Amino acid sequence: MIAKDRRISWALTVVLMGFLYVLIAEGAGAMHRLARGTVLALWLMVDAALLAAVLRMFRPNWGKLVAGAKEGRRRFLALVGKKPSWPLWTVVLLVLVAGMMLLLGAVALACPTTAWDSLTYHVPRVMRWLQQGNLSPYPTSIVRQLESAPGAELQSATLVLLTGDDWALNLPQWWALLTCGLLASLLSERLLKWHFGRQKLDGARVRWCGLFAALIVVTLPAAVPQAISSLNDLLAAQWVMLLVVFGVLLIQEPGNYIYASGMGGALALGITNKPTMFIYAAPFVGALVLWLLRKSLRMLSVLVAVTVVVGLAANMPWMRRNYDVFHNALGSKETLQAQPLADYAPTKMAANVIRNLSLYTDTPFDWSTSLLKHVLRPGIELLGETPDDKGSVWAGTTFSFPLRGSVVKSGDGFGGMMVVLPVLLSLLFFARKFNWKSPVLVYIGLVLAGFALFCGYLRWQPWHQRLHLPLFILAAPFVGMVLGWVWKRWVVLAVSLLLVLNALLILYYFPPYPIRLLTERSAPTREALYFSQRPELYEGTAELARDIVSTGTTNVCLYIGPDTWEYQFWVCLKDRGYHGTIQHVFVTNESATLAVPVLDSPGTAIVCTDEINIPLLSGFGLRVSYDRWAAYYWGKPEMRLKLVANQKVFDTHFDHPTLLQMRCNPVDQNGAPITNNVIRMQVGNYARDIPITSEQVLLEWHFPPGRDRLTVYCHNPLSTNQRIMTLANYKVKYIPDGN
Repeated sequence: MIAKDRRISWALTVVLMGFLYVLIAEGAGAMHRLARGTVLALWLMVDAALLAAVLRMFRPNWGKLVAGAKEGRRRFLALVGKKPSWPLWTVVLLVLVAGMMLLLGAVALACPTTAWDSLTYHVPRVMRWLQQGNLSPYPTSIVRQLESAPGAELQSATLVLLTGDDWALNLPQWWALLTCGLLASLLSERLLKWHFGRQKLDGARVRWCGLFAALIVVTLPAAVPQAISSLNDLLAAQWVMLLVVFGVLLIQEPGNYIYASGMGGALALGITNKPTMFIYAAPFVGALVLWLLRKSLRMLSVLVAVTVVVGLAANMPWMRRNYDVFHNALGSKETLQAQPLADYAPTKMAANVIRNLSLYTDTPFDWSTSLLKHVLRPGIELLGETPDDKGSVWAGTTFSFPLRGSVVKSGDGFGGMMVVLPVLLSLLFFARKFNWKSPVLVYIGLVLAGFALFCGYLRWQPWHQRLHLPLFILAAPFVGMVLGWVWKRWVVLAVSLLLVLNALLILYYFPPYPIRLLTERSAPTREALYFSQRPELYEGTAELARDIVSTGTTNVCLYIGPDTWEYQFWVCLKDRGYHGTIQHVFVTNESATLAVPVLDSPGTAIVCTDEINIPLLSGFGLRVSYDRWAAYYWGKPEMRLKLVANQKVFDTHFDHPTLLQMRCNPVDQNGAPITNNVIRMQVGNYARDIPITSEQVLLEWHFPPGRDRLTVYCHNPLSTNQRIMTLANYKVKYIPDGN
């Protein structure tokens, strides 16, 4: 049996739901029936089985059920008119937590995710699975679409199938934050009771500490943007929290097999979501195994058995797919070699802990940020390490301490210090007010050990704040327990209001997310919101999608780089009625051998970024250039340049003086010649106007050596029947310039 606490029932339900998400999606994929009808039928079967089990378990008496419903209605009506039994302070804190979660939920539904990783591999892999009706690997230029653990995306795929749209893509992360908040309150209360033992405690005060822990979780600076995204870091935190909660419950009730099963299931499903679960869980699993070796070998065997069974069922399918492609269950050789430190010398591991701590040294004031920098930097130097050690820093990035204080309008809120300061204060007050022999000290020690292990194993990355999120969520119950117990209630409430304000400022100004755009009088469409980070790409992508649909293309072949966003392209095509397929071509990694791309069909278009020039394939003679995109269509050899959003930007680089000549025939969207406009060429503050007086126009510009940016656009507004100007028969010539 489990304790009569609905949060424990919630935790068990989340574990069961997580396993069902994986089992049903993997099962449908294995049958090559990953489609709405199959998934809906399987979920309805599960619901029916669960309902039957409940009815069999409780054998309800329908007369008693009706009577109970009437009694429940009577009590509810009596409760509505009754004065609240909770203290006002507790009610205010509860309202803050609930209000924050409701706001994040509303934003998660209203705003599409624009996180770079979501648009490059999290969501595109879901679209490919649904397109092919299974989870089989496919040729792709972005290997993370194949090698990443699929737990979060299996939930996303299920929701997309059941809802028929992508508006629910952010809900798994929001749900995970809700679960983390509930579990933080539960764990904080359990830690208090664990510390004081059999001493009778004030229930209202214990509840107060739990609510404060929950508020800390839902206002964490990294958690707020995660809750409105389709990434997987909050889901990672959810599985770690579930593992730890069931571990604590198991220690308090060593003979409870349900808690052991919940812990084993959480560990196995956490790996399905993200292999870093091994690092997050290592200190807690290690400590519990040592404890069970002394207390109960039978319970340890149950824990191992559940972990193995659920782990094999949930992880073997995707690990097998990885092994077939990369000859490694966890992913490609390049990815696995790029993550760990090159050298695990103690000094290098300690220096990396300092590098990770530097992510939280920005404050609202430049002087305090600089002071923290001068406190931490000598630590790296005393260890004999260089701050920018290539073996300890992610390739392609450069480590540096923050050079300035936080900027609210840059999405920094009040700075990273808002994350670590509560933890530091709780450690200080624990040392002053609590007994050092408290078993709770073991808990926070394991959290700190997890942080040290994470920092000492993986190379420093600029985006580690979101990867640290599970560890700071684990620290929240300790913080809530200590500070909520020691501080006066008005201090806790003041700090809570500050945390909420910080979270709201981050939510409103955080650059990758378009929340602030929703407050504008003319808010962009949902489709345009996907381009909020790069609005200049919207018109070009939309025009490309419009042309693909209008030409009757049914097979889009993407030729893109290993870190190029592509989901916006899927959205634009879907919104314009595209019903064909999308595949990657000219792939050069391990997935290239998985299938042979179809390129010899008249319904095919090859799409690439406009700086890529591919050799002309047989039949693909028509090249149309959009802003940042180029498409090769079936047809006679010709180059067309579309002035999307009435302009085209060229980034040029010449080693010698060069004359650029462009000959073209300006036409409108119907192919009719345009002879009543002016084309302006502009570099910096210099511009040249070329009147369009005939069907063919010559555009020229003299470039000095170096880099420049040339903008070509229509000087006069286009008429209503000239929605977009196309420079047909576009030819470019570069001539050494002696002038």
